[in-house]
Amino acid sequence: MKKLNAKRSLAMIALLMVSFTYGSMAQRRQGPPKDGERQGHPPMEQRDHERGPKIPNLTEEQEAQLKGLRLEMEKSSLPIQNQIAEKEARLKTITTASEINLKDAGRVIQEISDLKTQLMTLRVENLVKMKEILTDEQEMALNHQLLKRPEKPQGGKPGFGRGR
Repeated sequence: MKKLNAKRSLAMIALLMVSFTYGSMAQRRQGPPKDGERQGHPPMEQRDHERGPKIPNLTEEQEAQLKGLRLEMEKSSLPIQNQIAEKEARLKTITTASEINLKDAGRVIQEISDLKTQLMTLRVENLVKMKEILTDEQEMALNHQLLKRPEKPQGGKPGFGRGR
């Protein structure tokens, strides 16, 4: 019984230390963003053309086809991304309970894994469709950009990434 109380006390102290550390690292907002821009980012209208890989010498027809593919991908992936977020929130609820149910946690982890597999499959299928539209030179440029692209941080919260 004493070991269990000692472990709980140690866990609470560690949790408090982490929360104080994060609180001290929080960045202060330096005023409201201007004209619809997020802090440190240009407005959406200016960033819209920056979405996706920059492929050289695209015809107007190719641009229209790629834009359609991007829209189709966003429509099909958004529900999956929402489900992943819901399952991750459920997992947080399970793992922060006073008594963790390993069976429930394992089930939710498997559901998250299945959804992420589904999302990755959609992304690869979309990439195949994109490459069907491109010439050999454009496909090579796309491949080079895909190889150079950094992976997204897993946390998703700004300020908690690996840095540059």
